Amino acid sequence: MPPTSNLERISETKVTLEVTVEADQVQREWDRMFQNHASKVRIPGFRTGKAPRKIVERYVPRDAVGKEVLDKLVPDTYQEVVKENQLRPITFPSFEIKQFQEGLPFIYKATLEVRPEIPVEQYKGLQVSVPKEEVTDQQESDALEQLRERAGKWISVEGRSVQEGDLAVLDYKGTVNGETFPGGEGEGLQLEIVPDKSVFPELTQALIGMLPNEKKDIRAVLPAPFGPDWAGKEADFVATLKELKEKSLPQLDDEFARDLGGFETLEALKAEVRRRLEAALREKEHSHVAVKLLEQLSQSLAFPLPESLVQTRKNQIEKDLNSFLASRGIRADTYKDDAARLEAFKEDIQKEAEKKVKEDLLLDEIAKREGLSVANEDINAELVRISQATGQSPARLVQFFESQGTFPYLVDSLLKKKALDFLVNHAEINHEEGVSAT
Repeated sequence: MPPTSNLERISETKVTLEVTVEADQVQREWDRMFQNHASKVRIPGFRTGKAPRKIVERYVPRDAVGKEVLDKLVPDTYQEVVKENQLRPITFPSFEIKQFQEGLPFIYKATLEVRPEIPVEQYKGLQVSVPKEEVTDQQESDALEQLRERAGKWISVEGRSVQEGDLAVLDYKGTVNGETFPGGEGEGLQLEIVPDKSVFPELTQALIGMLPNEKKDIRAVLPAPFGPDWAGKEADFVATLKELKEKSLPQLDDEFARDLGGFETLEALKAEVRRRLEAALREKEHSHVAVKLLEQLSQSLAFPLPESLVQTRKNQIEKDLNSFLASRGIRADTYKDDAARLEAFKEDIQKEAEKKVKEDLLLDEIAKREGLSVANEDINAELVRISQATGQSPARLVQFFESQGTFPYLVDSLLKKKALDFLVNHAEINHEEGVSAT
């Protein structure tokens, strides 16, 4: 006989299930577990597995067997009653044993968070306006120039000083108030002289005008890469310019196109560049439309959010933010003494977490209603994409995801992407002149 259950709703996202398992089923599990032990232990005077249960009980701790019975009954019966009550759990339940004794019905209570009812009905045919954009000749020209830049070669130059766009090769040694610091000394550092894009703009700017083999004292504020203990402090450097290089760019002609590979003429290269720019523009539009549609749908609906999902997302946002701040040399506790800013900071994180959880639940619901699923081909394609971006082989990526237990999250992200693509593919997209892309 299947277990029976009594459902009590604590809130729209939290329920308790009181589950009762008939005494006969409980007894069968006790007997089966003792029989399993009887087949493993050696009992004098009996062949393996043939000793009566009363004898076996002398050699096997009853508490240990009881735990095995619970480990079998609880997950099996819990899954049955969850299915029977048509619940969609989002957290692992907490269990409370109400009655567990051989010969009696087994009664326990499970408390769990569940997905709320999401009243999303009109998600097809949503209207959205986006700017009408086309690839320009200037964009094509800029893309070709970037290809020339990548194919350029650095060559040594003499008889002139450092200019913006050069590559300076230098030895350096720095101190802060006479104290050395990690990363403050090096030889043969190659530094491209583009101050407004440099991670160390003050030092880069100070090199302009130096001649090869010249030594110069430079005072500069240490940037984020030097770490939170040193970033923001003023350092004194002694820099020696060991070599000066400038970039030699190839001519934009048929030979250049052939050298890139796969193109016989410059015109063929230009056609491919434009094709890729147009594909990137379509992808940008798709992403922009997806964001606007999801925001539009989310703002039109109201439903309760499970606390555990919001808290988990808050924790992740805070972790990501702290990593971001650390990468820029900013301490995570910068605002700890500013109560007003700290409170506003916490409120922003709370709102962002709630927004993301709501959107995730909406996408899950759309995926469920439309019967969307993630096939092996989808997973393989995503692994190839990540492989190309990271340089790791798909096999290594699989090992990593499995070792970290994050493969389900990869599959879940792909399912949400499918739901988002579904929204875009079934929307009415209006291309208008003068519509802002923000």
